[in-house]
Amino acid sequence: MSWLRASTVVAASTLASRVLGFLRDVLMAQALGAGVAADAFLIALKIPNLLRRLFAEGAFSAAFVPLFSQVQVEEGTSSALALAGRAMTVLSLALLALTGLALVAMPLLIGLLAPGFDIFDPRRDLAIELTRRTFPYVWFISLAALLAGVLNVAGSFALPALVPVILNLVLIAALLLADGAPAMVVPVLALALPIAGILQLAALLLACRMAGVPVVPRFDLRDRRIRLLGRRILPGLASAGIYQINVVIVTIMATALAPGAVSFLYFADRLAQLPLGLIGVAISTALLPLVARRLAEGRFEEAKAMRNQAVEVALLLTLPAAAGLTALALPIVQILFGRGAFDLAATAATATALQACALGLPAAVLVRILAATFFARGDMRTPLLGAAAALVVNLGAGLAMLSSLEHLGLAIAASLGSWANLLVLSWRLGAIEERAFSRRTKQRAASMLACAAVCGSLGAQAFEELGRLGDPIALGSAILVAALGFFAMVTIVRAVRPKELTALLRDRA
Repeated sequence: MSWLRASTVVAASTLASRVLGFLRDVLMAQALGAGVAADAFLIALKIPNLLRRLFAEGAFSAAFVPLFSQVQVEEGTSSALALAGRAMTVLSLALLALTGLALVAMPLLIGLLAPGFDIFDPRRDLAIELTRRTFPYVWFISLAALLAGVLNVAGSFALPALVPVILNLVLIAALLLADGAPAMVVPVLALALPIAGILQLAALLLACRMAGVPVVPRFDLRDRRIRLLGRRILPGLASAGIYQINVVIVTIMATALAPGAVSFLYFADRLAQLPLGLIGVAISTALLPLVARRLAEGRFEEAKAMRNQAVEVALLLTLPAAAGLTALALPIVQILFGRGAFDLAATAATATALQACALGLPAAVLVRILAATFFARGDMRTPLLGAAAALVVNLGAGLAMLSSLEHLGLAIAASLGSWANLLVLSWRLGAIEERAFSRRTKQRAASMLACAAVCGSLGAQAFEELGRLGDPIALGSAILVAALGFFAMVTIVRAVRPKELTALLRDRA
């Protein structure tokens, strides 16, 4: 399967999940608003999600997938599945120990990750109670991520990308069934999280069996490849950890602001995560196993060409998305979240944060693609350098702007951190391959950027002429006008050639 077709499959599956995710967030905003209960629950939701990305989708997956691909090429599928079984055992034991420790030390953990929730803040005790309920989700979803990696290497991309639908369906059901004040709703939502994790893990275990790649825990851990996996995980863990520290830094600083700041940043980030997930995550998810396999087979030029093509397609989709989110932030937030307890002030505050997040979106997408390239090479240290640069910039800029710009300054700092990360990865890739991006890619990127800026302005003007703030038809029409204008312009200036995209979709290499 070609990388573009695999990316399209992942993106389509991710879109289904994200649509349900936005429905979940709309219901959550309506039920919880942006106050004490909402802030406490979002902290309880953020902590297990942070650890899931750190242990499973971060360091572990980045180290495991290339090694699994290499073993499959060199020794066959049975040896690769044996490695996966041993990896499952190691991951299970580590996460069980972590979960037990976290449940006992939860007050300390909340104190570290949300220091703004002091002992007199009603959010603190509620966050401790809710996080104890949500934390077991880490164990289930981390094992599910390992199984998803096995399926991706086997060429199955749709089902692993669809599994998050289960989480959203469970949370939506909980929101619809729970009734009462926000403080009565959040305990039900917290219990729904581990239930969803169990269902996700069960679905992927069944999918692996049906795909002919069953993964069974193995306890014969005396395997040199497990030690190699451990050595690769350490720098990857540090890299993913630094990235997640960036997330935590934003949350920590936001908890020091007035109630609502955590929620404003959360909902803005959720909107920015949609194109990041549909583009950056989808492409990097497809690239990692496909590039790793080509490198294991010695097909180095194919791997390089695949990455360059991925960068161009990613920019073709990301730049207009970033321009649209910047130009139409206020009507987007108003239509999606501006109802119930989510008032006009919360809408405006979230919209400004969204504009700041959109500025870093192209960098965040390209970081995903370049990091996948390094992971496929077995190079876990270079992404660590990029993540460290992002941390320094994010922390410095966030502290500098916190008092004057409040939550907006935190969103701007996060975007600047993404650009710092991209600069480091590009510099290191250029040192390895003479240049990080081909001359053609740079020329096309410049043309796409100019077209996106023009069409973002066009979309904003179209919305002003077509309707009022809460009019979804006017917003949809403005987005359509801007999107059609963008793709017409990039075709005219030859920044994209439809025949090339068609050929990439048909490629079965």
